[in-house]
Amino acid sequence: MQEYRETDSASASEASSQPAVAPQIELLQRLWAEALDVPSVGLDDDFFVLGGDSLAVARIVFEAATEGVTIDPNLFIQYRTIREMGSEVTLPNVPQ
Repeated sequence: MQEYRETDSASASEASSQPAVAPQIELLQRLWAEALDVPSVGLDDDFFVLGGDSLAVARIVFEAATEGVTIDPNLFIQYRTIREMGSEVTLPNVPQ
Protein backbone atom coordinates (compact mmCIF):
# COMPACT_ATOMS: atom_id res chain seq x y z
CA MET A 1 0.00 0.00 0.00
CA GLN A 2 1.30 3.44 -0.84
CA GLU A 3 1.70 6.14 1.78
CA TYR A 4 0.28 9.60 1.10
CA ARG A 5 1.61 12.64 2.89
CA GLU A 6 1.72 16.32 2.10
CA THR A 7 5.49 16.11 2.10
CA ASP A 8 7.83 13.14 2.08
CA SER A 9 10.53 14.90 4.09
CA ALA A 10 8.45 15.51 7.22
CA SER A 11 9.85 13.76 10.27
CA ALA A 12 7.62 11.98 12.75
CA SER A 13 7.84 14.91 15.17
CA GLU A 14 6.92 17.37 12.42
CA ALA A 15 4.03 15.19 11.31
CA SER A 16 2.63 15.06 14.84
CA SER A 17 2.68 18.86 15.07
CA GLN A 18 0.89 19.26 11.71
CA PRO A 19 -2.86 19.86 11.83
CA ALA A 20 -5.02 16.84 11.00
CA VAL A 21 -5.77 16.42 7.32
CA ALA A 22 -9.47 16.52 6.42
CA PRO A 23 -10.84 13.14 5.29
CA GLN A 24 -11.84 14.48 1.88
CA ILE A 25 -8.27 15.71 1.33
CA GLU A 26 -6.88 12.28 2.19
CA LEU A 27 -9.40 10.68 -0.17
CA LEU A 28 -8.48 13.02 -3.03
CA GLN A 29 -4.76 12.48 -2.47
CA ARG A 30 -5.20 8.72 -2.58
CA LEU A 31 -7.47 8.72 -5.63
CA TRP A 32 -5.29 11.16 -7.58
CA ALA A 33 -2.11 9.22 -6.78
CA GLU A 34 -3.68 5.93 -7.86
CA ALA A 35 -5.18 7.32 -11.07
CA LEU A 36 -2.02 9.22 -12.00
CA ASP A 37 0.30 6.37 -10.96
CA VAL A 38 2.44 8.61 -8.75
CA PRO A 39 3.66 7.82 -5.22
CA SER A 40 2.00 10.86 -3.62
CA VAL A 41 0.20 14.08 -4.44
CA GLY A 42 0.74 17.34 -2.59
CA LEU A 43 -1.99 19.81 -1.79
CA ASP A 44 -0.77 22.28 -4.41
CA ASP A 45 0.21 19.85 -7.18
CA ASP A 46 -1.55 20.69 -10.44
CA PHE A 47 -3.62 17.76 -11.74
CA PHE A 48 -2.70 18.37 -15.37
CA VAL A 49 1.01 18.98 -14.68
CA LEU A 50 1.07 15.57 -12.95
CA GLY A 51 -0.19 14.02 -16.19
CA GLY A 52 -3.91 14.15 -15.51
CA ASP A 53 -6.27 13.81 -18.45
CA SER A 54 -9.90 12.88 -19.11
CA LEU A 55 -9.22 9.18 -18.50
CA ALA A 56 -7.69 9.94 -15.11
CA VAL A 57 -10.70 12.11 -14.27
CA ALA A 58 -13.01 9.22 -15.20
CA ARG A 59 -11.01 6.81 -13.00
CA ILE A 60 -11.14 9.18 -10.03
CA VAL A 61 -14.86 9.88 -10.43
CA PHE A 62 -15.59 6.15 -10.71
CA GLU A 63 -13.44 5.16 -7.72
CA ALA A 64 -14.93 7.93 -5.61
CA ALA A 65 -18.43 6.73 -6.52
CA THR A 66 -17.57 3.21 -5.35
CA GLU A 67 -16.84 4.81 -1.96
CA GLY A 68 -20.11 6.73 -1.94
CA VAL A 69 -18.58 10.07 -2.91
CA THR A 70 -19.80 12.10 -5.86
CA ILE A 71 -17.18 14.19 -7.65
CA ASP A 72 -18.31 16.38 -10.53
CA PRO A 73 -15.82 15.92 -13.39
CA ASN A 74 -16.04 19.66 -14.12
CA LEU A 75 -14.28 20.33 -10.81
CA PHE A 76 -11.01 19.25 -12.43
CA ILE A 77 -11.19 22.19 -14.84
CA GLN A 78 -12.31 24.66 -12.22
CA TYR A 79 -10.00 23.52 -9.39
CA ARG A 80 -6.66 22.09 -10.49
CA THR A 81 -5.20 21.31 -7.06
CA ILE A 82 -6.39 19.25 -4.11
CA ARG A 83 -6.25 22.33 -1.87
CA GLU A 84 -8.72 24.08 -4.18
CA MET A 85 -10.94 21.06 -4.82
CA GLY A 86 -11.07 19.77 -1.26
CA SER A 87 -13.80 22.10 -0.05
CA GLU A 88 -16.01 21.08 -3.00
CA VAL A 89 -16.02 17.37 -2.12
CA THR A 90 -18.40 16.12 0.55
CA LEU A 91 -18.00 12.72 2.14
CA PRO A 92 -21.05 10.80 3.29
CA ASN A 93 -21.62 10.90 7.06
CA VAL A 94 -18.83 13.43 7.66
CA PRO A 95 -19.93 16.71 9.26
CA GLN A 96 -18.82 19.78 7.33
